[in-house]
Amino acid sequence: MDIYPHMLKSACETWFKTHYSGVYQTSFRIEHNLQAPSRPAGAAEDQPELELKVPAGPWSRVYVWFKSPGVVLSPAERESMNGLRNQGCRVAIVRHLEDFKTLVGTLIHPTRQVL
Repeated sequence: MDIYPHMLKSACETWFKTHYSGVYQTSFRIEHNLQAPSRPAGAAEDQPELELKVPAGPWSRVYVWFKSPGVVLSPAERESMNGLRNQGCRVAIVRHLEDFKTLVGTLIHPTRQVL
């Protein structure tokens, strides 16, 4: 089991909670609360690990997958991502905390200065 994506997700959640506290409660949803299409048992890896429920530009929601650097997406993940894009959602793959900061910075105006 690759622990990196779990540590990355935790770091991203902490950063988001600190800098976007005004939208944290309604925006940051992890795994079990996702509104993404239902998945068959045992196929959890093809679903996003984060749902930002904040409309951003033309997208109704933003779904994020956390991946270790160098990890290749599975065919199921690619199919799931394409399905979400077809539903008008933004899809992102985050491999580093800086990737997440950049993504969020392009979508949401911070509630306080981000350092």
